[in-house]
Amino acid sequence: MPSAAIGAADVDRSPENDDASLFRRYVGETRPLAREPGGRAAPGRAPRRRPPPPEAGAAPPPPYGSEPGEAVERGSRIEYARPGLQRRELRRLHRGYYAVQDQLDLHGLFAAEAERAVLDFIEDARRRRLRCIRIVHGKGRSSAGGRPVLKAGVNRWLRLCEGVLAFCPAPENAGGAGAVHVLLRS
Repeated sequence: MPSAAIGAADVDRSPENDDASLFRRYVGETRPLAREPGGRAAPGRAPRRRPPPPEAGAAPPPPYGSEPGEAVERGSRIEYARPGLQRRELRRLHRGYYAVQDQLDLHGLFAAEAERAVLDFIEDARRRRLRCIRIVHGKGRSSAGGRPVLKAGVNRWLRLCEGVLAFCPAPENAGGAGAVHVLLRS
């Protein structure tokens, strides 16, 4: 039996089966987008709001994260990014985009020893041209007074270190609130 080929003459070209009619039938009721004064369609989401310009003589706002002098509570998360660093880079650090290339564990060290270890570790990592490192400071469960001493120290030391661009809490499977991932200048 010969196969029947559909030719141009066999296609139903009635007005109710043209492309526009079929499209409207499947899409349903629609309404046009609101137009901006320039004739462009208005965006679907609210525009980003810029913060008001700082007043003359006012200090610039602190970078993301807590201030270096603030007390750090047990279980809290410390985070920082240098002014001018794009938020995208901090998001990448949070999401694990940068592979951790080396790690320092501060468990069992006194604050003065830990500070020297952190500063030496960062200097060595920069000399080796590492981009991302992890510092495990612990959660401070055995700290006197119930405040994590090493965590507060790491928060302060990393902010003062010129080679550090940003730091954020490590993922839960890599230390969580007891460790930070640090992004270094390349």
